[in-house]
Amino acid sequence: MTTRMTKIGARTGIIATAAALSLATIAPASPASAEEPPTIQQLQEDCDGSGWNHGGTGWTMFLDGCTFEEESSNTYKDWKAVGETVTNCTSDRGVIDQALTGSESWSSGGSIGGSASAVKSFFTGGLSGEYNWNHTITETNASTIHVEPGRKATLTAGAEIHEKKGRIRVNYSSQLAGHYVWYINDVTISTPTGYTETGQENKGCDETLLNGR
Repeated sequence: MTTRMTKIGARTGIIATAAALSLATIAPASPASAEEPPTIQQLQEDCDGSGWNHGGTGWTMFLDGCTFEEESSNTYKDWKAVGETVTNCTSDRGVIDQALTGSESWSSGGSIGGSASAVKSFFTGGLSGEYNWNHTITETNASTIHVEPGRKATLTAGAEIHEKKGRIRVNYSSQLAGHYVWYINDVTISTPTGYTETGQENKGCDETLLNGR
């Protein structure tokens, strides 16, 4: 999805996806805001402290701060298959009981406009420390799996994920392309809460497991 920018009003800029643009009233640029608008990458560099030479002027725009403004949140369980798959799909075998071990990991992540993006950089610099982008959890499942004839099975592990949707507000003390404030819309951040479960997935031979087998 292509990420685009619009200017709304005299003091605020919006960087949004094309879908979000259809909901906004787009005002023509005024002479005072004729400077090229920033890209998401340029705003990101300001937020993470690496700085951007705005407009080739040789100085870095003063940044008041970057803030994630939450619009909605959701918690869900993300299940994954772990270890090998045990199949019992031939007619010459009885019940299979097999000890298995497998593990899987989950890490914090994010997206802009539904596309995976380096959202992390916004949070490692100017944004709140509550977003721990080094947060990774691992769950191991060591169990004996029971597979009847005509079935196949695998061990599973699930992690609770907390997801937030919103926008990033980028605040400047001086105008950038005619605006003090720029917004990056359609931002999603997610992080594992630390709660995990283990289980097993058991299906018929003509069905598909979580691992695609």
